[in-house]
Amino acid sequence: MKSIFLNHPEIAGNLSSYLSDGDVAPGALHAAAYRLTQSVNPEAVAMRLKHALAALPFMQKTAEGREYVWIETLHLRADSYQAADRVRKEMERPLAETFPYIRVVLLTYADRFVDLVIVANRAVFDKASLDAFVCAAISEQDAVYQPPAAASACEPELTSLLSADFSPLPDWRGKGEECEEGVIRMRLGVFSGQDDPQLAAGWISALATVWARYSATNVPVVAVNDSRAESVSGWSLVAAPVQEDATAQRLKANIEQSLQQPVWRSQALASRLHDCENGGEVSLAALIYDAASSPHPEVAACDYAPSLGAPYPLTLLIESQGQGRYCISGLADGALFSGDSVEQFFQCVRRAYERLREDGELNLRSFPLLDEKAQQEVAALGVDRELGDIPAERLEALFARQAARTPDAIALSYENEQMTYADLERRARLMALNLVVLNVKPGDRVGICLERSFDLIASMLAILKAGAIYIPMDPAYPEERLSYTCDNAEIRLVITDADAFPVTEARRLIAPSELERDIGDARVTTPSAEHISADDAAYVIYTSGSTGKPKGVVVPHKNVVSLLAATQEDFRLNEKDAWTFFHSAAFDFSVWEIWGSLLTGAHLVIVPYWVSRAPDEFLELVREKQVSVLNQTPSAFSQFMEMERSGAPLTHLRLVIFGGEPLDAKMLMKWFDRYPESRCRLVNMFGITETTVHVTAQTIARAEAMAGSRSVGPAIPGWRLYVLDAARNILPVGVAGEIYVAGAGVASQYLNRPELTEERFMPDPFCGGRMYRSGDKGRLLPCGRLEHLGRLDSQVKLRGFRIELDEIRKVLLGVHGVEAAAVVLNQPDKNDPASARLDSYLVLSDIAVEDVIVKAEKMLPAYMMPSTFTQVDAMPLTANGKLDVKKLPEPNAQGNAADKPKVVAEAPSEPAKTSSEETAAETEADRLVADMVRVWSEVLGREVTAADNFFSLGGNSLYAVRIASAMRAAGLPALPIRELYVRQTIEKLAPVMVGNGGQ
Repeated sequence: MKSIFLNHPEIAGNLSSYLSDGDVAPGALHAAAYRLTQSVNPEAVAMRLKHALAALPFMQKTAEGREYVWIETLHLRADSYQAADRVRKEMERPLAETFPYIRVVLLTYADRFVDLVIVANRAVFDKASLDAFVCAAISEQDAVYQPPAAASACEPELTSLLSADFSPLPDWRGKGEECEEGVIRMRLGVFSGQDDPQLAAGWISALATVWARYSATNVPVVAVNDSRAESVSGWSLVAAPVQEDATAQRLKANIEQSLQQPVWRSQALASRLHDCENGGEVSLAALIYDAASSPHPEVAACDYAPSLGAPYPLTLLIESQGQGRYCISGLADGALFSGDSVEQFFQCVRRAYERLREDGELNLRSFPLLDEKAQQEVAALGVDRELGDIPAERLEALFARQAARTPDAIALSYENEQMTYADLERRARLMALNLVVLNVKPGDRVGICLERSFDLIASMLAILKAGAIYIPMDPAYPEERLSYTCDNAEIRLVITDADAFPVTEARRLIAPSELERDIGDARVTTPSAEHISADDAAYVIYTSGSTGKPKGVVVPHKNVVSLLAATQEDFRLNEKDAWTFFHSAAFDFSVWEIWGSLLTGAHLVIVPYWVSRAPDEFLELVREKQVSVLNQTPSAFSQFMEMERSGAPLTHLRLVIFGGEPLDAKMLMKWFDRYPESRCRLVNMFGITETTVHVTAQTIARAEAMAGSRSVGPAIPGWRLYVLDAARNILPVGVAGEIYVAGAGVASQYLNRPELTEERFMPDPFCGGRMYRSGDKGRLLPCGRLEHLGRLDSQVKLRGFRIELDEIRKVLLGVHGVEAAAVVLNQPDKNDPASARLDSYLVLSDIAVEDVIVKAEKMLPAYMMPSTFTQVDAMPLTANGKLDVKKLPEPNAQGNAADKPKVVAEAPSEPAKTSSEETAAETEADRLVADMVRVWSEVLGREVTAADNFFSLGGNSLYAVRIASAMRAAGLPALPIRELYVRQTIEKLAPVMVGNGGQ
């Protein structure tokens, strides 16, 4: 009898260790209702039920005389709605997780019918066990199945409540109504024509295939409960490998073999399943229920779900109707999933079953889960709305029109200087004429290597007015990187005032001042409209490349014009605004800052480089210039918020736009305390250089911040979003895949990289035109919003910079003596973004780590330089031959990188003082040094000496702000963050800080 009532003999002796105290959750229970005839004797049935309970092995452990069967008399007719409702409530009432793990209730009615309601813990009883238990208690003439008249009214309604943390399905609300608990049931149809094993294996294959695509796993584990099993009654586990080359025929054969020799739910597996049911890997089940082959066919349950709540969050139910016909249904936990998401999932399962049955060689990873109509419906979700007519004009023409409209308005300010729109237009036109004299023709590429300044903006406009394309380069970049950019873009002319810019015979360098010579020849003119158009390229921005070399993204004028047209009305961009030009011109966020301001008649506040690195000075600039539109990476804004907590509110700031890196919305809670949504709007925008800065826009309110929303919003007008699988099939709503972007923002190409262009830019199969394959992972929600879920490749974003780890790795491998290299992004403190850094690992021969650093600095910009360089004997590999990141040692295990400052331009530091000298010294500078050593050690979480280089200690701009705040809180002199970038050790900083008096 034990094997009838229990899932497995091993569980019987150890139930108390498997089940915890407290109520069993509804989804963990079986519930069944049986209608008994008018002639039945309730007392006799109750007695037989008690005897059946007493026969259970574990019941002998309970106190004698305890009642486990209840009889309740109701003054109702059995066919009334109230009776059906009473049965439903009894089935949904929780069950205590104590012996006997079952509740038996007899409800007697005025018309002498009786309902037998049994609720049992599914860890102990399965459906077959319940059938056997009932048959042991009642005779055949006692049980005549008659579902209550109002049973259909008892079915739970569809729910839209979904747990954000439960599964790969998204956190969104569907069309259904909410309910606290219940089962969502979806009938997939009646199928016939196959024998039982093929039918079961086919549906399990379909279920596993869809689940693998939904959860991005290669080996989904499906729990199976087959009441036809003769040896053991209960759940078994089936591993269903859905590898890249998996076919329907191969998977089905594997599953059929697994069903013949299943892994039954032993004690160890029981514990594992218990863990999985609370958020682990086994998160759905195929429930094979075959009433026709039951040894007790006279026992039948009424038409509720086979368990109280879905047995697993997502469950497939197969019910035999006799004569080879099977009714297939999908069940889902209504407290976790919306009706829409459940319907979509099981429609995909049905489609997969039909496709797998038709084509045994079907590749399980590449066939579309959705039919053509459903694909078009999902594709339409990724389009917020199309753009109306936009001006077919170039950027310089739109600026000239704005300058004519508001000639005396302030266009630019830099420190204490200002420039009006009319002055900027005149200067840019004169520079353009000089470029024409220098033989710059339409379509030529002209480099700009200037700090943020009036000269930089005027040069950009001048190049465009000459019909050419501007290519911005950061003066802080190493010479080798500047040379590569010029060579790759075939640049003949560079506007720069940098003395160290690499010179060649084929390349001319010219200072901005040289382009302001008076042009007396009236025949010198800028190109006419017949020779240039809005379809021409406006700029080329170079981004990190996985091949080891940067790649140039070519963006036309019309893309930038479309970006402004898509956002101007929503963001209320106007001539009264003041924007900041905060980012490097070589970073595409600057495109939005510059043209967003100048083409809407606003005032563009140019932020000097050192001010952008000093949050305290930047805050004062924002306050002084009454900035209303602020564009920031989340990393930079966290520093800004830390400085802004004290002092007068920023009364003019009305719009903050985030971009460049993922946003942790929870960090904004303190901001909302000072600036409610009605006062200052926060917008999170996901974007890519190849799709013209921005793609989506999500307004962040306090609710999104509290929930830690990862939504980046719907596509901006004119842009389109798709989430596709590896075969470029559109994925169902809520399923994670690769983000593709189409529409008005897609760039033209990668400059002089045709193979890479073909790989990443491709035809849009849904709406025509072109789309860009982003390499980002995400999922589309039913409301059209996009959830961004990180990268699919080795690209990372660190403090706003887009970095290909493979580019850094290949630069390191290019150093003679580096045999192997690996670069990883680490964040030792998962709750602290400031701890994020790049760590490199090297296998070396005949070269020192210090020499590798020096050579890498010649190729890599500072933001791509690893914070640590650790030498290892060999790279740890996985069984598949890939880098095993988990087995890499702690960074700097041999102390290589910390011995040498990252920035070596400053003068050598003097020897650190000994402890005895520090103790004896009583000067103010010595006391300040000791206090700074203490503060730095506390903030950085490591031992620090006065001679240690801040950046070699793992310092960055975030830590700089924290050190400044900690010193201020300790009553120490103010730390000038600008000086920290120049004098990078405590012993060099302390002398310039003495006398600041804490101000």
